[in-house]
Amino acid sequence: NAFQNTLKTTLAIVHRKIMFWADWQLYRRQAVWMSMLAMILVAVVWNMPTLQFLLYPFRLFVTFVHEAGHGLAAIATGGEFLAFEVAANGAGIATTRGGTRAVIIPAGYLGASMFGALLFYLTNTIPFPRLIALALGGAIALLAILYGRTSFLAWQVGLAFSSALIVISWFGRRLWTVLLLNVLTQRFLDLKMFVLQHIRFDMFENMFHYQLPKLQRVDVHYL
Repeated sequence: NAFQNTLKTTLAIVHRKIMFWADWQLYRRQAVWMSMLAMILVAVVWNMPTLQFLLYPFRLFVTFVHEAGHGLAAIATGGEFLAFEVAANGAGIATTRGGTRAVIIPAGYLGASMFGALLFYLTNTIPFPRLIALALGGAIALLAILYGRTSFLAWQVGLAFSSALIVISWFGRRLWTVLLLNVLTQRFLDLKMFVLQHIRFDMFENMFHYQLPKLQRVDVHYL
């Protein structure tokens, strides 16, 4: 009868909520261990000169996100994001038109830091890391195709990382995906990089920022 059907439906909903809560608690504990493991792995590689080459792609990806931060800030303040470039030595240039210069210039290191913090929070809070990896991979691919097309290396870096994220979102285990995302966040949560290097070069950039006719070229930045 109707009462029994309603009772069964209610119990099923309660059961699903309990199972989801239990899975979320388990995920949070596992994510903590994965974030600690990622921190240890990055620290070990960082302090072993023979393994420094493993961090090189991540260094280029940091520049990719840094330059995208300038461009997205231009769009957010009413300007245009024309293109950005990534160089093999870790340098990068973002080209914008219009927008608010006071927002665009610091948006590189602030945007990259916010990206790392948000990714860290989502990865270690939401129990759907594969979905996070898929969405992030799609966003990176879109940025590379739309704005990195004039720089072959920017295009390569964007599509390489987006492909890796999309592949692991489809075929990777949940914990391996959490580990990969946490390794990725470590490069954006490096206080030394963002406080000592980004601020120094963006201050230099602020002093020597120049404008072409109706065109702002921002961020001559070396990591």
